[in-house]
Amino acid sequence: MKRCSQRQKLPALPALLALVVSITILVLGMISELAVAGAGSSGGGDVLRDDFNPWFIQNTKVVRYCIEVDAAHFHQDPATLHKLVEDGIQYWKAEFNQAYLPPINGSYLPDMVSFEPVRVATQTFQIIDCDSSEDIRFQFGILRKNQKIFIDDPHKVIAAAVREQYDTQSLRGRGFIYISPDSGPLQFQGDDLQTDFPWSLGGSGGALFRVIVHELGHVFGLQHRGDAGQIMAAGYPEFVLNKLRAPILAKTKSLPGYFAFNGELSDQLCQAKGFNSKFAEFFGIAEETKCFGISLAKDQVTVTIGSGSSVREVGKINLKPMPNYKTESVVTLYLPEDQRIFKVVSTYARILPGPARKTALIKGVFKGRNSTSERNLLLVMPPDNIRSDEIIESAINPISSWPSIGGVLDGEMILDLMEGF
Repeated sequence: MKRCSQRQKLPALPALLALVVSITILVLGMISELAVAGAGSSGGGDVLRDDFNPWFIQNTKVVRYCIEVDAAHFHQDPATLHKLVEDGIQYWKAEFNQAYLPPINGSYLPDMVSFEPVRVATQTFQIIDCDSSEDIRFQFGILRKNQKIFIDDPHKVIAAAVREQYDTQSLRGRGFIYISPDSGPLQFQGDDLQTDFPWSLGGSGGALFRVIVHELGHVFGLQHRGDAGQIMAAGYPEFVLNKLRAPILAKTKSLPGYFAFNGELSDQLCQAKGFNSKFAEFFGIAEETKCFGISLAKDQVTVTIGSGSSVREVGKINLKPMPNYKTESVVTLYLPEDQRIFKVVSTYARILPGPARKTALIKGVFKGRNSTSERNLLLVMPPDNIRSDEIIESAINPISSWPSIGGVLDGEMILDLMEGF
């Protein structure tokens, strides 16, 4: 195996200052993120500068990647691995295409020259042989001695995205993505994790696909955010490889959207405690109701209660056209002083907002099946709503971005009917 060497056209920065790691680490059954920049890990308050920049933005037209596999200890066939990597890249290209791009002009910073928004995942990705000229090296079960500065105990690491170099003039990075083998001396360990050949479960490689997507998110500048079960959550790889979830998630590569609500909604929430009085009154159901479901088709939502063969409709929500959106920037770009891509006329205007997530705010009117009254409501739909096919067995605590529902009840505006306030 060839040792990854420095490319000539990427100038070396002072030792370790260009190195950034986003590593998912299992420590005593918990997940934490280690971000190494310079000689130590961040404890808050550090000047991170370009550490969390995307590895590539729109000025880079082509990204070359290669794949290495320890076939003896990584149990997935090469053809499937290549397809999973390709599908992971395409997932993020499609998602970033749905992102909101904040305009950069005088309305943002009065002394900054206007230019096009920061764009991510616009490149053509080409697979090549691993010859030290690649921009990203996917290492399935392979970890070199010089890389152990980032991963000193592989038994605690499920996966890592490591930026080894960064050209501050062209704003272009280079590094590797490491995925732990599922057998052998480097295999990750954990009492509650599926360690019995998890990468080959289910045939489709669904569990491995999810971990690849998570690590590629870091390459594209996304940091850990959200609750367990959401794609970029700090504990997402552990969530996927939970002993109960892994065999089920491994069967499908279906993932929710990340940047924008995709218009799909078919979800059911079951609670042993039932629902609060305001929620029950609004939808005309009993407080002891255990399961409440909503299903979107075109401009109408069907509301149901019950589960299995006992599901029955209780009403409809007619949605109003043209939803509004609120945005949340999830990628930022720091401009080093020697960068040559954007023209800046201020010494302090060096942090630019990048692609942002869109949460849909959809107005509607609920009408019960056996009622003549109508009630106005507002559905707040996060982009990464986890559909019912993503919520695993009732024995597992389901984590879902259930839509927030606000409404008017007896003249009072209830911001969140689920919470009762």
